[in-house]
Amino acid sequence: MFISNVHAQVVRYSEVIEKEEQEQIRVIGTLKAYQKANIAISESGLVTEVFVNDGDYVKKR
Repeated sequence: MFISNVHAQVVRYSEVIEKEEQEQIRVIGTLKAYQKANIAISESGLVTEVFVNDGDYVKKR
């Protein structure tokens, strides 16, 4: 005769979903720009609207 004190355990599961993840790497150091751009204006004035966000890729027309 075999006697055991093992109790049943609840097993939880969920459906597998596919999604894109961004890889993140944390480091300590100095961040330097890959390229620099000098921007100058020929007219004085007030900037009232900006059509790009930080990190957006822009190119020359």
